[in-house]
Amino acid sequence: MASTTELAATQQRTSDGIIDQRVFQGIVDLNDIDSTDFSTQMVHTYLAVATSTLADMDRAVGNKDISKLSLLAVSLQDTSDAIGVTEVRRSSSRLREVIRLWSEAERKAGGAAASMDGILAAHGRLKSDFALAKSWLTRYVETGNVPSEEE
Repeated sequence: MASTTELAATQQRTSDGIIDQRVFQGIVDLNDIDSTDFSTQMVHTYLAVATSTLADMDRAVGNKDISKLSLLAVSLQDTSDAIGVTEVRRSSSRLREVIRLWSEAERKAGGAAASMDGILAAHGRLKSDFALAKSWLTRYVETGNVPSEEE
């Protein structure tokens, strides 16, 4: 269960766009009249895929496998976009941009190892944004209701 601090942070970020309410409501609207099974399964699938992708990203960072990290960021960006997890999509895109800039710096330095600080920071932000989105999505699954921005 999320702590009060995590929920407060989620609430603030939700009103700032962590979840695209229009996209998510479109998924909810596909439910049967008396069931949330469809949207709940979509959320469970997203959370499983995103959690696995983030674990793979952690390994890629640890191995300094930047090309794999970039591919995983694309995958997470697309998956998040499909369900309306806007801030994770944005963070994935930012990570890809930081990787692109890092690659250019690496190339200009003739292969000398450029600092990975920017990549690590962008990856950390992505994980933080996912934690907030996960909290919001978990509240939806637990209640069967789309959390309002005030919740």
